[in-house]
Amino acid sequence: MKKHIYEESNRLSYIMHGDYYLPDLVVNEEEPTYGKYGMLRKQFLKVHRPARYQYLLMTGELTAHLNRVDQEAREQVKIMLKQMAEKQGVTEQMKMQDQMKWVGSDQENKLLAKGGNYMELSIQIKKYRTELHLSQEELAEKVYVTRQTISNWENEKSYPDIHSLLLLSSLFNVSLDQLIKGDIEKMKEIISEQEIKKFNYYGSIYTVHLAVLIISAVPLFMWLGRYAYIPFGILFIITMYWALKVEKLKKKNDIQTYKEIVAFMEGKKLDELHKAVEVGKRPYQNILKVIISAGVTAMICFLIGVLMHVFLN
Repeated sequence: MKKHIYEESNRLSYIMHGDYYLPDLVVNEEEPTYGKYGMLRKQFLKVHRPARYQYLLMTGELTAHLNRVDQEAREQVKIMLKQMAEKQGVTEQMKMQDQMKWVGSDQENKLLAKGGNYMELSIQIKKYRTELHLSQEELAEKVYVTRQTISNWENEKSYPDIHSLLLLSSLFNVSLDQLIKGDIEKMKEIISEQEIKKFNYYGSIYTVHLAVLIISAVPLFMWLGRYAYIPFGILFIITMYWALKVEKLKKKNDIQTYKEIVAFMEGKKLDELHKAVEVGKRPYQNILKVIISAGVTAMICFLIGVLMHVFLN
């Protein structure tokens, strides 16, 4: 009897061990070099295409497949970003002449690469899918996601990542600009509104806690003595937590001075000249804020102390 045999039906080699032929499962795969996109593909295969995953694994073709998918996706991303940069005039010359503008444009392109407007894109996906006479299930199979994911995209419940956008663009045979419809300004407005709402929310909570902290300081220490440090300390920690949240948002949106904050709250941006002036004001405005805050706090505590003394005596 032969020591090795090959089965055409399942494309597997067998080796004899004793009286039995057992599958020769020594896998000679190439080195894994894939990154994010390869891992996304692998997860998709494991969850939604287990038979395909097992076949690639058993035949030693899985790593090569993942490497290829990852490489193709990365090349498409590079091409897409280069095309967007050329379209918007983001060149090396701009980088040398105005680095701030270059960085801003580069970040905008990366933002576009991650997404556009939910409502517009949902309509586009459904439109092109219908034109190709594809069901949601059929489209899902072609872009390596579930039917539910396609449904969520078309109903504005979620948004495709860059890998999915590239696959959709290729499948529909349209550019990313056509697919996303270039609604960058709308997207910026949505993001800006969300940031303003968040800033208002954090600011309101911080203001309330700060007021409670200041007003309660004198009564707590008059009534509880040294034990007042416990509730006062808790209030102080909570207030500082919200203060840090506010400062983090201010840093993220590069706003510090009064004018910058007012412009941000109104959804506006200062021009370069006014921005430069405001940046110059930041050091002394921060000092003034500390002095005024300390003065107001001291005055409030003094008045509360006087009032309590009058009413308690």
